[in-house]
Amino acid sequence: MKMLTSLADDLRDRGKLDLSECFFDGTFVAAKKKAGSWKDQAGKGTKIMAMADRHGLPIAVYLARASPHGVTLVEATQASRFVAAKPERLIGDRAYDSDPLDNILREEGIEMIAPH
Repeated sequence: MKMLTSLADDLRDRGKLDLSECFFDGTFVAAKKKAGSWKDQAGKGTKIMAMADRHGLPIAVYLARASPHGVTLVEATQASRFVAAKPERLIGDRAYDSDPLDNILREEGIEMIAPH
């Protein structure tokens, strides 16, 4: 994380970090299943959530259990940024279309853009 923070600080100082539009998404990594124990491993794994600036530089990464829906992890991911400045607009796919999330981010001065 220190290396990404350093990189982000350097890019910000050179005017190359662009938080006007940031992109957000997540992926799921399934736990490996041992032979004969499928029921014991069902539903286990990890969600990897990430936020990137307009140019694709990661500005936040967050790991969580596989079970929570991605929309519930936006706040935690946003809070785990390794840059001080907040994004102006956060862009995600339709999984992040949530009025409660829109309201929470709006209170922080962030506009959420997600298709209905």
